[in-house]
Formats: sequence, C-alpha cells, structure tokens
Amino acid sequence: MTHRVRCLLRSALQGLLALTVLTNGHAQDTSRQSIIARIDGRYPISFAEVQQFLYDSHLIYKYPKNRAKAYQKAVDGKVVNQLKLIDFFALGLDKDEELLRGIKREISEELVVRYYETQFYEKYMNEDSVKSAYADVGKEVVYQQVTLAKPQSASPEDLASLRARATSVKNQIDGGADFAEVAKDYTPASDSARSDYLMPPLTWRLSLLSDLSYTIFRLPVGEVRIIESTESISIVKVVAVRKRDVAPYENMKEEIRKALDQRYVDVSLKEFERTKQSLIDEKALAWNREALEQLVQWSGIPHFYDTGYSDTLRNAVSRGRNLVVVTYPNGKVDLSEYLRLLNDVLKWGNVSPITQENVKKYILEAVRTDILVKRAKALNLERDIFHAQTNNPVLRNEILRLYDFQAIEARIPLATGKALREFYEAHKESMFYQLAKVNLYAVIDSSKKVVEEARRKLKQNVPFEKLAPEIFVKTYVRGRDGAMDTFLEDEPPYLAERAFRLKLHETAGPIEYIDSTKGRQYALIKCVALRGERQLSYEDVEKTIAEVFTKYHRAELTRATEDFLRKKYTVTVYADVLNRELESMGLRAQ
Repeated sequence: MTHRVRCLLRSALQGLLALTVLTNGHAQDTSRQSIIARIDGRYPISFAEVQQFLYDSHLIYKYPKNRAKAYQKAVDGKVVNQLKLIDFFALGLDKDEELLRGIKREISEELVVRYYETQFYEKYMNEDSVKSAYADVGKEVVYQQVTLAKPQSASPEDLASLRARATSVKNQIDGGADFAEVAKDYTPASDSARSDYLMPPLTWRLSLLSDLSYTIFRLPVGEVRIIESTESISIVKVVAVRKRDVAPYENMKEEIRKALDQRYVDVSLKEFERTKQSLIDEKALAWNREALEQLVQWSGIPHFYDTGYSDTLRNAVSRGRNLVVVTYPNGKVDLSEYLRLLNDVLKWGNVSPITQENVKKYILEAVRTDILVKRAKALNLERDIFHAQTNNPVLRNEILRLYDFQAIEARIPLATGKALREFYEAHKESMFYQLAKVNLYAVIDSSKKVVEEARRKLKQNVPFEKLAPEIFVKTYVRGRDGAMDTFLEDEPPYLAERAFRLKLHETAGPIEYIDSTKGRQYALIKCVALRGERQLSYEDVEKTIAEVFTKYHRAELTRATEDFLRKKYTVTVYADVLNRELESMGLRAQ
C-alpha cells in the first residue's frame, strides 16, 4: 500500500482526534534496492535503508567532508539496529506484557491499518485486479449522453418530476427512437457534446475519474441507462466499443497499479469507515452524566493526558469509584476500561473544547478501534506488523528503545558516593586529566590577498567576527604525549601547532598550509579561549562526575552488547556492492 494511502487512512482514523502520524523525515530512494548486508543469511539490508539511516541518525551532517565515511558508518549503525531488532524477538521480549505497555497504542494503530489493508484496500488492489484492468486498457467506449441538472434546494416533487422525465427519455430510446432527437425535446445539446449528443470516447483512464464514467465504461453496446448523482440525472447510451493496441502487461502493470490506487483508495476508505461506524449502534447507548462530568473536569486539567491521567484514574478505581461511563449492547466502558483504552488503544488528541460531547466522541472512536484491533488479532495480523523487519518507523524505534533499556540502561550501576569515588580513582589520569585546549576564530581562503585584506581591516580595529562573510570556529587539543588533534570535527589539525603558541586574544596570519581536499589555503586566526593542562581533583569534578560515570558505563555496555550481537549472529557486509553504489554517486570508497 502506498505511503499516500496510509496517510489518508490515518487521517480517516483520527475523526476529530489528533492521532500520531507516522512519517519518515527523508523518503527512501526506492530505486536503490541493492543488498548491502545480510544477517544470518535471511535478514537483508538494502542501500535504501542505509540511506534512510544516514539521514535519520544525522551522520550525513557529522561527516560533511567525507560522505563515503558517513555511508560506511551508516552501514555499521543499520546493522547494529537490525541485530537488536532480531535479538528482541529471539529473546521473546515481544511476549513481555509489562515491557510492551508503552507501545501498545502504536501496535494497535498498525493493526487497524493492516486490517484495512487486508480486508478493504487489497480487495480492490491486488494482482488479479491489475490484470483485469489491463484487459480494459485498450478499450474505448463511444456513447451518447444527456444530463438533466438537479435544481438547487430541489423539493421531493421536483426530483420526482426530473426522474419521470429521465424515464420518459429512456423508454423512448429503448423503443427505437433516435437518441439525439429525443434528447433535443428535453434539453439543448451541451457545450461539451455535438448535436448528436456523442461524447468524447471514454478510455480506461478516464473511466477512473468519476463514478459516472466508471459505470458507463462497463455498459454493453446498445445499453441505455439512467445514472443519478447528487448533482444531476444522466441518460446514456453506449453506441460502440473499440479496441486499440497497448504495451505488454509487464511494461504497464505499475502504471495501472498507480491509476487503480487513485480510484480505489477513496472507495475502500469509505467502505472501511461505514464498517467502523456500524460496529456500535449509537441509538442503544446509555451514558452516565455523573461519570461524563467527572471526565470533563479531569480532562480540563492542563497536561492531564500527558502526565496525570493514569494515577488519577487508578486512584479513583482503587477507592471504589469505578464509575461506568457508558453501556452498549455488547459491553461497557467504566474508568478502568477508559484507562485501558487510553494506554493500549487510542491516544487522546488535541481536543478542544473539553465537553461531554467530545469525551463521548473519543470513547466511541476508541471502542470502535478496539473492536477492529481484536478482529485484526483474530486474523493473526500482528505477525505482519510486529516483527524484526517492521517498516514502521515508530514501532522500530520503540523496539530499539525497549531493547536498549533491557540490555543497557537497566544494567548501568547506581551512581552512589562510593561508586563515584572509586570511579574517579580508577580513571583520574585518563578521564579526569584536563588536556590543553585552544579555541580559534579563523578567516580561511585559498587567496592570500583575501586573508591579507582581512588582516588590514583587523589593524583598523574592525572586530574579528566581521572580517569576512564566513568566520570559522576551530578547536584543538594537545595530548599528554604532545600530539595535537582536532576536537569534534572530521579534519586534520592544520592550524593546531600555531594555535597553541598564541596567547588569549592574540592573532596570527596569514598562515599558509595545504588542505588535503582544497589544496593551498591561507588563514588568519585569533585565540578566543585557552585552557591549560592539569590533573583535576575530585572536588573539581564532583558536580559532573555522576553524568560522566553514567555515560561511561552506557558506552561500555553498548560496546559489549554490540560485540555480543555480532558474535551471536552472522553478519555479512558486501563491501563491493557498497563501493559500487558509492562510485555511482561520485563518491570514492574508503
């Protein structure tokens, strides 16, 4: 099913409530489906998925000067994520009800989508329907038509008179009268028809544009039919059906599929919506005004459905005030059930104003959705959406979050005073030794004259930040062994040696150096921050060491988890395929 259809369905599911819309920030390049890696020989990872991860993880921005490296990092990241997804299900975490509590709404929404796909959309959109449509692609229908417009605000008597006129026209034509001659007695030829009331030939594509055209296209030769719509009553007669040559099926099936999608998405959505509305007979509902007033009062509390609703509803139930909000022929919604609907089935959206009517609308929508979820589960559709290769970005990210919680976050040691002291002693010479660091502003250009002009402006007291349209910020650190490196940037430390010779606020330049990608460059630099080298005491780091402690253990556990997964499962990366894809994009493989 197309992304457009899924968005339309979610829009239809919302009603007046704002449900979460699942979107990808960057659409995958579906033309690139080369398999870059496989896990255990049966879990493929495509280049399109790697591209998606590249943008979702912001790696494309982390390595702006080395996109090939960014792609290789994306392959690694995508592989690790897929390993976690596989292991989540291998460990049976998908059966842990307590763990899944936070994502049940997302699962419910996807189940309803899948139910719609299988029971409504795919009834019209499948391989058989595409093949059937192909048989009609070369068909052209020649027909005559006369249209009787319905007056605005027409009374029942007006409509009855119009239908009688249409029936009279049809009866005369069925009796052998000339279509055009009969039609002239009732209405002049329209601008879109000739005097013989022959319309432009109706092709298969045109037949998909309206219900009227769709009906006419499927009439046999010689058929006379009255077709009524909300705006008019048409009398049509099929004069002839012609056939023309078309391209082979394989060349046209995707084009046909797209055209059918345009036709049947609305049809299937309307059918789905009618079915959903029929699940509850609203005339048989019995509402409890006291319970509704209580829900309205709670719902009006700011951010109630973000933070407070769960404790409030549980407390009411535990105190014996499990009020019944509504009863219907097959069930009821009390406060405990209302809590379940909120947690597991349907999110409370941006409802305004908070009124009893809008609370009712939410409850009815949630109950109907819950019925559809149960029907989807009965059809075993959960296996289609909740698995290691799910395409749903929200479910995928939630599964990864839950896996990380189990494998990493839950295993991070508590940051007690004793643990922090021991951590400091164990790592003080590596993690709590302050390296020398310098921060620079820099004017950089391939033209020495540009940099010299900036130097001249500086001597005329122009602020350094205004010397050029673009001022670069560079940070360098010096290791205990004297080695210099660039801080938080994927670039060699071209200016580090000269930078560490500057005093605070001192400038230097033009400095000439060779950039590995840009060639000869010139720079004018200014030291804007300078930090000396020294051993930090526990008192120096006491306010931040807990954060460092947690971050350290998270990184260690993450590394150990990834190593474990790579040993547990067989990962095969096709470097030649990746390099070929990169070269096709003008990128040099690493």
